[in-house]
Amino acid sequence: MTKKELKKIGTFTYQCLTNQLHGGEIFARIWKKAKTKKEFLDMILDDPQVRGEQGTYAAIKEFNIERMEGYRKLLIADADRFTTLSDAGGVRIGNVDYSFLIPNGIGDGETTVAIMDDNCHFCESAFQYFTLIRGEFFVYSHDGVGEAVKKLEGGFMVFYSDGIIVFKKIPSRRICGHWIV
Repeated sequence: MTKKELKKIGTFTYQCLTNQLHGGEIFARIWKKAKTKKEFLDMILDDPQVRGEQGTYAAIKEFNIERMEGYRKLLIADADRFTTLSDAGGVRIGNVDYSFLIPNGIGDGETTVAIMDDNCHFCESAFQYFTLIRGEFFVYSHDGVGEAVKKLEGGFMVFYSDGIIVFKKIPSRRICGHWIV
């Protein structure tokens, strides 16, 4: 595909695909090889170096939104995953002191929960940000009454979309003698 075709895409997508700090050179190489936008999407989804970059998300969103669900599943493929059930549209987390629901984006039914470590390559833009949580808590098998199926400790950014909830571990940092998550 040509540079002229690249200039025809939306401003945000163009900025993401040409950002030299986040895969711009790789996107440019793939853009030159691809004959169509579909082929470009296929090639960037096959490339682990740019799969988790915001440019990949932006290109999918602009060129072929129908592929977004598959892209989200690809992003969590290497995560620790399990399924919970919902009658209230979310996943319940908590401990003996509190519990609350994280929305799953689809309502009742099954929700895929993905736990990702702090060094994974993850495109946050592909999901809705929900909250930051820190401490020791459990993920429960059901959003009503259910047993604890996973214990998490530390700080996590929480994202959701279309039946997937992601807990992305954030690194702890020591600042002025205190641990900050």
